[in-house]
Amino acid sequence: MDLKAISELLRQFDASNLTELRLDDAESHLYFSKHETPAPVVADADKVGDVPVPDSQATVNSDQINTTTRTEDIIAPIVGTVYLQPAANQAPFKQVGQRVQVGETVALIEAMKMMTDIKSTVAGTITSINVNPEQTVEYGQVLYTVTVD
Repeated sequence: MDLKAISELLRQFDASNLTELRLDDAESHLYFSKHETPAPVVADADKVGDVPVPDSQATVNSDQINTTTRTEDIIAPIVGTVYLQPAANQAPFKQVGQRVQVGETVALIEAMKMMTDIKSTVAGTITSINVNPEQTVEYGQVLYTVTVD
């Protein structure tokens, strides 16, 4: 995605009622937010430069554009309470920096008194954990971000 396209996308985002926008493809990762405190960006990115946006408070931080590292998210397939460890006194399923394989259990979600294993759909390295233990999660909410091999 070139800087002109990003600038136009940012202009449209700024004019919309959206508060957050995340776009991922094979070449880039974009995250726009109208929140005052920016979301944490864990993976290092090449310095692409800020996109100039006239008459706008929203900017694209160069740390939020990643053109060399491909990431994918592990998302919640259901609504419920997420557990990041198998039991209260046990270690978490995964921590930042650990490897994960396709099909490996990375969390549990409790919904209607039933526990559902959440399995990884991607192989790679965990770069961020995007939820807190025992947090209520929505369908499609990002649980983990993984840097793909």
